[in-house]
Amino acid sequence: MITYIDMDGVLADFYQGCHDWVGVKVNGFPYQTGWDWPKELEANYKDWPIRFWESLPKHKDADKWLAGSRGKVYIATCPCSTNSICGKALWVKKHYPELETIFIRDKWLLADIDRILIDDNSKQCIKFEQYGGTGILVPRPWNEGERYGM
Repeated sequence: MITYIDMDGVLADFYQGCHDWVGVKVNGFPYQTGWDWPKELEANYKDWPIRFWESLPKHKDADKWLAGSRGKVYIATCPCSTNSICGKALWVKKHYPELETIFIRDKWLLADIDRILIDDNSKQCIKFEQYGGTGILVPRPWNEGERYGM
């Protein structure tokens, strides 16, 4: 058994980290800050420096998701820029030095009968299951109400 666990939104609190980075106080979800963070991120986050990715806060339930993992565990995270790769590697070294990281955009390429993906992105989980793996959708405000055949 192999478990792949996503970093942004599962282990690292990307939502809180974005708000911290731009100095906007979080007053809940969705978007109760007056800052249109998805639109802003779409345009700029790929250019954010290594220290942004390295300084993301650990999600409050990250250890719970890891504790429930089975078999060999890897962090599987999307490489959106060179800075993100470097910063995420430093983040993992700080918080989970015992885990190996796989930088991969299409996580379904890792799917197989004895493999699990824990992710907050329903599209990643659905495609992982279509290719023979088991997807576990981590409930987050941005995927609330999304359901599929798991």
